[in-house]
Amino acid sequence: MAIMPKQCLSSVFVRNMVFPYLRVWKSSNIDSIDCFTNELVEKQSSQWKVQVEKRLQEEMKFMKNHQRITVEKARRKLETHLEIDVRNLDECQLRHLCAIAMEQQNSKELSFLLGESTKWRSNLSEETLIHVLEFAAESANRDVMEDLRKFCRKIQPEFLLKKQDFVLSEIRILWKEGNIDKALDVIRDVYQKLLPENLPEAHRILRIFAKETVGQKSEGVLVALIKVADDISTRSGDNFALGILWRDCFFSHWFSDQKIAVELFRNHCAVREFVRKQVKTIVFRLLLKHRLETVYRLIELLLDPAVDMKPSCKDVLMLLFDYQYWRHNSAGCSEILQSSVNLGIPLDSEYERKLVILLLKPRTIITSRNKAVPVVKYRF
Repeated sequence: MAIMPKQCLSSVFVRNMVFPYLRVWKSSNIDSIDCFTNELVEKQSSQWKVQVEKRLQEEMKFMKNHQRITVEKARRKLETHLEIDVRNLDECQLRHLCAIAMEQQNSKELSFLLGESTKWRSNLSEETLIHVLEFAAESANRDVMEDLRKFCRKIQPEFLLKKQDFVLSEIRILWKEGNIDKALDVIRDVYQKLLPENLPEAHRILRIFAKETVGQKSEGVLVALIKVADDISTRSGDNFALGILWRDCFFSHWFSDQKIAVELFRNHCAVREFVRKQVKTIVFRLLLKHRLETVYRLIELLLDPAVDMKPSCKDVLMLLFDYQYWRHNSAGCSEILQSSVNLGIPLDSEYERKLVILLLKPRTIITSRNKAVPVVKYRF
């Protein structure tokens, strides 16, 4: 076996023992440097994000304060009737100024803003246009209505098309002006032509007409309104107006209105269908006001053999029983149960158990506060 020289042994020792250690040390040293570099970059990036966010918040705060100052300056100009340059206002500022003018019932300044917006082609939000339209209709202000129409024709015609040239608002103005016949004729003629999205507004108008007619205007106006509701029901199949008129007449304290409600109920299938769907809501509203006499009149209508609405009558009796049970009136509950049996529409066994509870644990009957004595009024 050959003996290696000492220099060779030294080289082998360095290669086998020292080099692996150096490679490991170099690798770990590089990893440490990489880790330190990454942490430094992330730290700088985080600091940059914080600075950017802080800068953005400062700019937003400045813009908000600047906008508030501009709006307040414009508000002072509006209140002191100084001229406002619409070109320097954005949509938000115009909305605020229109809201101020409507709040102050200042139709002159509102017309000025609409005219300037038309002149300089400044857009208004749809929300603002709706509020201006409502203001014009509620205050019966034709000048504002016409200014809004001119603005929409030139700047935002899609809103004018959507609202169908403001025909429903025109009807409200006619009604408020006292031109009742014309208002009823127009709504009868245009009802079938209304877009589906405008039907809720039409229903709201009919509800307003019914509320302002029943018990307030002459019976001739009420008859005319019923005729319009009947025509709408026949032509378009929309029975909303008939149902609302029946409800308001039935709730009325006037004997003549109550009589009209009975005639509507007996002569119109649409009214009976309305009552069938709404009977629980109707009775609940009556019992909230402790109007028992009106509930009894409804039971009488539902028991008419010509209409055959005993299922709806049963709903009324159940609500009436719950009302008397809440009042701890065992005698009233017993009478309702007996009546249901006599009428051939007995209530469920649950109501018998409730009556037993009242009989076993009698308590003082709850009386309604400030209960008004029902008075039937006659109108000639």
